[in-house]
Amino acid sequence: MLNREVYINDLRKYKDNNKIKLISGMRQSGKTSIVKEFVKELESDRNNNIIYIECNIDCDLLKLKNNLEDSELPNLINKKIKTNKNNYIFFDEIQDLHNWKFILPELLSKINENNNIIIDLYFIGINFKRLKNFFELEYNEIKVLPLSFREFLELKYEFNKTNLNKITNKEKEEILLQVLDKNNAFKVSSNKDYSKEFKEYVKYGSLPILFEYDNKNNILKNLVFGVYNTIFLQDIVKKNSIKNVILLERIIKYTLLNLGNLTSSKNLCKYLKKDCKKTTPTTVLDYLKILEESHLFYSVRRYDIAKDKELKTLPKYYVGDTGINNSIMGFSEDIKNNILENIVFLNLLHRNYKIRVGKYNNKEISFVVRTPETRKYYQICKTINDKEILKEKCESLELIKDNYEKIVLTLDKNVKMEWKGIKFVNIIDFLLEDD
Repeated sequence: MLNREVYINDLRKYKDNNKIKLISGMRQSGKTSIVKEFVKELESDRNNNIIYIECNIDCDLLKLKNNLEDSELPNLINKKIKTNKNNYIFFDEIQDLHNWKFILPELLSKINENNNIIIDLYFIGINFKRLKNFFELEYNEIKVLPLSFREFLELKYEFNKTNLNKITNKEKEEILLQVLDKNNAFKVSSNKDYSKEFKEYVKYGSLPILFEYDNKNNILKNLVFGVYNTIFLQDIVKKNSIKNVILLERIIKYTLLNLGNLTSSKNLCKYLKKDCKKTTPTTVLDYLKILEESHLFYSVRRYDIAKDKELKTLPKYYVGDTGINNSIMGFSEDIKNNILENIVFLNLLHRNYKIRVGKYNNKEISFVVRTPETRKYYQICKTINDKEILKEKCESLELIKDNYEKIVLTLDKNVKMEWKGIKFVNIIDFLLEDD
């Protein structure tokens, strides 16, 4: 199942389990919409008391209205807790509170004082590394991704039925919540060609906010770049107190230029040195880690299939949203092989697979994915009409002598076939299949 119901099911599963719930993900990936759908369920029960604090908005208003210092906020929130109800407290972007390191212990202390009252605590944000390091808390983390291609089609279908200029933001939010409901799910047609929608998905990316605006080229380009700027300035530079912003920008550009390629911190340093930006591999790795924590990039380790061993060096990097890549590197109608790899990688994340880059002797397999039950091998090949590339991809898979599925994903249409145990599948069909 590739719809948002997966995340809502996780929230249901972890409810009332005496652990803090962390809902994390890239900015504008849809975290708040998912949580609000869950809140709607909770509100249907009169025994529940919902306390929802948007930390970047509500806390400033509370302080202004009540003339409060940050340190007094826990007392105010504590007053909202009801002794005769199940209390569910949601903090949206708690890191935006100026003194959150002081506020959170105070809040937890107040909650612990009410040990005979049911209190369930939820934090929604981009990254909780500092929070997890600062407190020894038991928690469940739900990592929210931008839209899968199926979800993209669902939202597109719903918004295409609506004149965006004639509806309010509240009505737009209602449409988002309707799509979150699996009972309203868009049905994929086996007779329809989704190539046009796929190109749009690759070009502008998969952030839900795209559907709140007119589908005009310049508007969408500016919107995606605006999201990137906010991620860059607020979630990376400001939150990590980055001093060398120019160096960070160069590292981002190098990583985007090399999406889907093996990445060496030493080679990155050489690239930066040409640009008169001298640095060390340690600094580069620290910056790459920060970029991963913001969900701008994901790193994928290599796996030696013959030796059944994970390799710690030369990972590959993929961007969290292809629209963000295009907003920095330029929008193009041509879909390159590394961008196809990126799209497949994000889809495999949606399927909750453990993903590695495969290595067999000196050959490479795009992805080796594993679950507790099985394993699959994927090669990404834009077209199988290029015989040399096809031969290289198939030879790598032929070397692997186990009986797990071996699949070549391609943009070519009508390729459902099998050769020497290797399946050939169209990428769009793959993205839309149930898993």
